[in-house]
Amino acid sequence: MGSKVKLSWGILDEKIAEHGVEGFEKLVFADITEGRSLQWVCEKYGMMYSVMWEWIRDDGERMDGYQNALKGRADALMGEVVEIADGSGDAKLMVDTRFKLAGKLDSGRFGDTSKVEVKGSVSLIGLLASLKELPQDVIEGESVEVVAEVDALPESLPEHAPVAPQVIDAHEGVEL
Repeated sequence: MGSKVKLSWGILDEKIAEHGVEGFEKLVFADITEGRSLQWVCEKYGMMYSVMWEWIRDDGERMDGYQNALKGRADALMGEVVEIADGSGDAKLMVDTRFKLAGKLDSGRFGDTSKVEVKGSVSLIGLLASLKELPQDVIEGESVEVVAEVDALPESLPEHAPVAPQVIDAHEGVEL
């Protein structure tokens, strides 16, 4: 272990002795919630980032606290964005900012969505026949439980070949 790493762990031990584990966590997470980066916090205490990160990462509850601090930071940043937009006096910017933030907070109602329609038909018999002809190592993907097996296919298949589905972007109405 290098001397800087040892020094950083020593500083961490001192801060924990001074404030207690929970007290030091609160200090670190309060700085992050207020908009400071973890790097800034490390510099504040004279510690290496890697030591602080290991201390946070290796404890599940502490990592949860860090994630909550980041959520609080994001919330504060959203407030700042609205203030900046409001200060601009540009009505379009003010509306657009609020709309984008609403989309982030409630993407189901206000977010950008794309609707994809699949049109066409597929011959199940033709599809099964083509799958039976493939070597088993060609078929990749997740394994699924087989509910029913086809023991035999008809001697002759219908004359029409399976039709590939067409994917259409509903917003553009253009075939992809």
